[in-house]
Amino acid sequence: MLITSGAGRLGKDPELSYSKNGTAVCKFSVCCRAGANSEWLTVVAFGKIGEVCAKHLYKGALIAFTARQETTKYQKDGHTQYYTSFILKDITFLSKSRNSDSSSSDIKQDTHPQFAKDDYKDDYKDEDIPF
Repeated sequence: MLITSGAGRLGKDPELSYSKNGTAVCKFSVCCRAGANSEWLTVVAFGKIGEVCAKHLYKGALIAFTARQETTKYQKDGHTQYYTSFILKDITFLSKSRNSDSSSSDIKQDTHPQFAKDDYKDDYKDEDIPF
């Protein structure tokens, strides 16, 4: 099992759906930068954490997360294809909630010691972000 920790911004608003048994499934893409390189990761959150993500995250929101890598193999047009996603285990909201005003936030944001908001430094400006 491969566990990944990262920080980045959402590329679009999260998509919330429910499985046949009623479990919330929230999917979103995160752009993680390492120097001049960018990686887009598909993150999937299940259950209560998925509902919280769908409610409070939005395009451009800054997060830190820990997730388990999962690769799925499938057949398409006779060729084997692979799809990699990251199953969310822990998340820290580093931006204000979608549902808060500029003066206060109703969310108590837990900070993971590895990703404390004060320690996170953007090496780019908001106008550099393509979304």
